[in-house]
Amino acid sequence: MEKMIEFARIGNTSSLAYNWIYNPDYLKQVQASHTLLFQPLDPEDYVKSEKSFLAYPTMKVGDLSAQGDILMWLYDALKDNPDLTAKAYQNLVFDKVKPGGAYVGFVESYGRALVFNKIAKLHKLDVPPIPMDDDQMIGFAPYVAAKALELSNDRAFELASAFTNREDFKAFYEAFDTLLNALESQSMVEAIQSTILTDIPVQDRFQKALVQDTDTFITETVNTACHIYDAVPLVFHILYRTQSFTEALELNAQIGGASSDRGTLIGVLYHTTGTIPPNAPKI
Repeated sequence: MEKMIEFARIGNTSSLAYNWIYNPDYLKQVQASHTLLFQPLDPEDYVKSEKSFLAYPTMKVGDLSAQGDILMWLYDALKDNPDLTAKAYQNLVFDKVKPGGAYVGFVESYGRALVFNKIAKLHKLDVPPIPMDDDQMIGFAPYVAAKALELSNDRAFELASAFTNREDFKAFYEAFDTLLNALESQSMVEAIQSTILTDIPVQDRFQKALVQDTDTFITETVNTACHIYDAVPLVFHILYRTQSFTEALELNAQIGGASSDRGTLIGVLYHTTGTIPPNAPKI
């Protein structure tokens, strides 16, 4: 299942130069002059767009977001040890992102909570730990790594517990499986239509994903941030509204917000039927 990892990485890196720009009108203007995919970073885009957060100022084309990096660390660790525990997964991430560690990049809220809890425990500080109940897309890294290595969704959720206790991740894992299985005999549109009829969290948002235009969907139903109850319906909307992997990545980048981590999921869900964009870097 190396192809799944390849497509996940391509999806993740595709829009990193515009990740966390929350001004789709500005991104549309940029897109009118050149593709948004696989571009070098121009910090001026973050200034001109006004609504933005520049998390990766040293990025190069082909680099991954923090969640993309964590996915690859976990995937490599699981290849070496399929019995890796959630605690070992936490230790793996901590060793990378701790102060003085090897990682050069942005540390998201779940990573900062992990570092705080580990250091507080190490120094026996009398402070309550920060709960690990994240609802961002980091909970999908174990699904992708486990799926690529033909491990079960139960194993994936066991690993996801390193950063989240939200049971809805399991339901989303099942929805992704349903969609991937349906794509063996159905078009993307047909597969999505059948998948959202299953027992899926925030089902009303998925139903609106199919009937609302993009601007309406992201202003009235979801937003473009990292939270799974917005991001996953938005991924389905993007897949439903486009005709190819490249088109899906283009729309994803133009929408903005947490586009790199949404791109990871788009890559996973396109890995059996998609074609890698011609301008994608070799990674």
